[in-house]
Amino acid sequence: MKNNKNYTNINVKYLREKKGISQTRLSKDLNIDPSTLAKWENGSRQITLEWAINLANYFNINVGDFISKNLITNTSSPQKNNDEYKQILKNKGLMDENENIDEESLNKLLKIADIIDGLNNKED
Repeated sequence: MKNNKNYTNINVKYLREKKGISQTRLSKDLNIDPSTLAKWENGSRQITLEWAINLANYFNINVGDFISKNLITNTSSPQKNNDEYKQILKNKGLMDENENIDEESLNKLLKIADIIDGLNNKED
C-alpha cells in the first residue's frame, strides 16, 4: 500500500462529470465493463496503477496529480512513512509503546483511517 492517500476513485468520477460524459460512454471509450467503472467511482474497487495511467492519459492530466491530489479541492495528502503512522497510533493510545504491528495490520488500520477521513470530509 502506498503511504499517501489514493484519490483515483474520486478523481475519475469528478473528471468524467467535468467532461460531461456518461459512465456508459467512458466505459465504451476505455473498453471496460460499465460495472467496473461504477465500482471505481463508488470506491468499492481500487484502480490499478495501469488503469490510473490510462485514465490520466484519457483525461489529459498528469498521472501523479490523478493519483495523489484530490482534484475537487486541489489538495494533496501528506506522505508519511510507516514509522510515522505507528507513532500516531501510539500517541492516540491505539498501540502500546512495546507493541509492534505487522505491515498487513498497519495497512488495514490505514484503510480504516482513510474511510473515516473521507466520512469526516463529507460532513464539512
